Amino acid sequence: MNIDSEINSISNSRMRKIFFNVALAGFISLPLILWLSWVIKPSHKVNILLMDKTVLTNYGLEHRAINWVLTHRKYVKPDGNFYTPEHDYRGFFPLENSQFLIKDLSRQTDLQLDSLSTVTDMAYFTDTYGIYKNEWYRKKDMTEHSDKVYGGLHINDVRYLKKMKEKNKLI
Repeated sequence: MNIDSEINSISNSRMRKIFFNVALAGFISLPLILWLSWVIKPSHKVNILLMDKTVLTNYGLEHRAINWVLTHRKYVKPDGNFYTPEHDYRGFFPLENSQFLIKDLSRQTDLQLDSLSTVTDMAYFTDTYGIYKNEWYRKKDMTEHSDKVYGGLHINDVRYLKKMKEKNKLI
């Protein structure tokens, strides 16, 4: 073996090792760099009304995707905290022992709806069809017809959305 080919072999081996180390360092540091860039990115305060009338569990699966987008883009509530799928929505809130709480627009006056549409920047209605007796009390998604426990698009939902549209707000 001549000296030139031996030097070439050592040089190629070193280059491969350097390339591997650089690639490994990049692979390891890229997530850290991306996370740090997200951390230093300023957040945006946005007042959003999220409506979900089909929440069977405390996880808010139907509106979890919008919460992920809001967190990823660093959209926060007016108080500076991130939106959470478990609490920051209106509609059906399951409690223990087949109990539930309703927080929606059905009992709002026209003046309250107007005020809400003024302070709200965006409205997001995910599911309004509601909760049925078969799925709530029997804990099954049965195909047979059953009565509604709660849900449906209420006239105040429509009034609120109309006011949002009149004010050129995002729906």
